[in-house]
Amino acid sequence: MTDPTRVRRPRPVLRAIGAVVAFYVLGFLLVALFLIPFAKYLTRGASAEQLAAHPTPLFALGQGVALLLGFGLEQLGTNGERSDLVGRALGGLLE
Repeated sequence: MTDPTRVRRPRPVLRAIGAVVAFYVLGFLLVALFLIPFAKYLTRGASAEQLAAHPTPLFALGQGVALLLGFGLEQLGTNGERSDLVGRALGGLLE
């Protein structure tokens, strides 16, 4: 007789952590794709140090719009599947 196969336990917490990391990485890649073509116009020739100390209103607006579009499109692309996975994993931990 053979031994029964071991049942693999699903690891929802690890999958949830991976989903969150993937969400942020993909979201920031999309943001970079939106910002790179307009970086020259948004910075107006200012250095990174100058923008960090005193960002222009146009730069702040452009960055905010790019973040909204990037993460909004990423959320629409996944249909909320990852957030549901994170909710189920955290719900299991809190019960």
